[in-house]
Amino acid sequence: MCASCGAMLTTFEQYDLSTALLVKKRSGALQGFQRDKLLLSVARSIEHRRNASQSASELTNTIISLLLKHKPVVTTISSKDISQTTSLVLKRYDAASAIRYLSFQTPTSTKRDIRGMLK
Repeated sequence: MCASCGAMLTTFEQYDLSTALLVKKRSGALQGFQRDKLLLSVARSIEHRRNASQSASELTNTIISLLLKHKPVVTTISSKDISQTTSLVLKRYDAASAIRYLSFQTPTSTKRDIRGMLK
């Protein structure tokens, strides 16, 4: 509580995954995990939905919790695993969002490619 005005203050603490979790890129390079990068790609995929910003944040939290469920806890995860987990979560949320997400991740050229993504 603020001593001068009496306002209640709260804090939101979050674990810094950029130092605890490394992402192995397709090139083999390692990069610190960036929650904001995942959040932006999810938000872009669901921008056609109502409450997209709130939903994007909640979906991102779900994706991260699924990625961290591995026992023993992994410190390196492939970008492919992130993409697969994200597309699975989005497919359960909204098929159109999953298609949008996957279209940003992989080159698609035919209806068969799109159908294959949804399996």
